[in-house]
Amino acid sequence: MSARGPRGFTLFELLVATAVAVTLIGIVYTVYVRATRAYRSQTLSLDMQAQLRFGLDHMRVDLQNAGFNGTANSAVDGNLCLKPPFKVRAVTVEHTGAFPVPALGVTNPNITPSAVVLFGDYSGSGQVFYTQSVVGTEVTLQAGFQAQLNQTEFERAFMGGKRRYLRMLDKDQYEMLIPIAGVNYAQGKITLETAPPVRSGTQVCGVQGFGEGLEVNSAHFVRYVIVSDIRPGAPADGTKTDLVREEVEIDGVTPVAGTRLVIAEYVVDLELFDYTFDEDLSGIKPTLSFVPTTSDTIVRPGGGWLGNDADSTARPQDLRAATIKLTVRTADEDQDLDPIVRGSLTVPIQSFDLDTDSTNRLRGACRTQTMTSKVMFSTLAMRNVKKGI
Repeated sequence: MSARGPRGFTLFELLVATAVAVTLIGIVYTVYVRATRAYRSQTLSLDMQAQLRFGLDHMRVDLQNAGFNGTANSAVDGNLCLKPPFKVRAVTVEHTGAFPVPALGVTNPNITPSAVVLFGDYSGSGQVFYTQSVVGTEVTLQAGFQAQLNQTEFERAFMGGKRRYLRMLDKDQYEMLIPIAGVNYAQGKITLETAPPVRSGTQVCGVQGFGEGLEVNSAHFVRYVIVSDIRPGAPADGTKTDLVREEVEIDGVTPVAGTRLVIAEYVVDLELFDYTFDEDLSGIKPTLSFVPTTSDTIVRPGGGWLGNDADSTARPQDLRAATIKLTVRTADEDQDLDPIVRGSLTVPIQSFDLDTDSTNRLRGACRTQTMTSKVMFSTLAMRNVKKGI
């Protein structure tokens, strides 16, 4: 009788082995997918946090310097010898009540970013200079200013063309804010649009004699605002919005072309809230009051305590603190996240929908993160400008 060969696997054994292998592969795949999603979510979260931190840090520095080497409110500043041709306020909050991209505003209701306009020494790095002479509209600086600024820095700090004010401080500490018309680095000259006042029997402040030894510096407006990204490579539909910092002309309204700087990308909301104002009118005993939201400080289109209208109720000089809140989104939508409509202006933004067709909304939305930072307006507190004082 011949010996039998090696015994093979039965069909049942093959089926069991296949089922076990498929189960193991499925488990490994599931773990891999979950780990990949977790890693991607963590990476997106870190990216959003980086954008938020940089944006808030940049804004906080500029907000703290609002009014530095300038004025808190030209309408009530009794230290101003010569009023500027336009109203100048250290802090103005603009609130249009709409999203920068109207179509996205429909699919993402109750997201209405504010914009913030600041005035102060934002190009001279806090440096002051002294005059050799002031003759008419020509201001000549004392020798040695070149050691503080090179030509590029000088021309940027004292730029003409309705972009900068020259702040002049006379012997009795009265201030003048006069628009700069042009500069000449080689000669150390700054040309003004109008001549500063000259002291006389009836004029108690201004330039005296040859105008030697007056302290001068530049000051101008900057604006933080959320806009559509129109740079090369950005989405053509304008759905990518960024927080930018731009210079503003001496009227405090008109943006200066070519000065826009992206501070943070994929920003969908900028809000200020929890304002603190000093109600004291004597300038001696601070009396603080708290205002929770921007809607309580702005009367659209531009009135109120921090509005930009020629309104006698504007009180930027009394601002002592506020909280900034930024919200950013991921670059792409997460198909596992359903859009969550923001119910009101006071609740958190939990998602952001990039679908601009509100009647045919697809599944998926961008994840969002929000971060806040408290800002103390120390410069305004030190100036302590009070109406009528």
